[in-house]
Amino acid sequence: RRRTQHQFPGNMPGTPANKIPNVRAAQITDGLVNIFEKYIKAGSKYEISCSDRDREKAQARMNNRKAFSVDMFIDIERDMMAKLRTDAFPRFLKSNLYDHYKHAHFHKFAVRNFVA
Repeated sequence: RRRTQHQFPGNMPGTPANKIPNVRAAQITDGLVNIFEKYIKAGSKYEISCSDRDREKAQARMNNRKAFSVDMFIDIERDMMAKLRTDAFPRFLKSNLYDHYKHAHFHKFAVRNFVA
């Protein structure tokens, strides 16, 4: 029987870092700490916009290393993807930058869509 992506142990919500196959728990822990320190921590250089509740929840999990899991930032990720889908991406599609991109890559678009 073939395994689907959602059945892979590393992709299951709540999977502890030390239970992900072929990856050292220390690597995952380091990655989670880096993500938090760089993007989520209040006042960080590249701080993202997220709710105070989600930021506090992430901080609490950072303080408890036993609570580390592959999905510990899932609420923040969902919020960011929703903002990209409903705000940032539609604005990009209306921008001059996107028009420039389309003109610069017209040939690729034409070949892909069989327009010449």
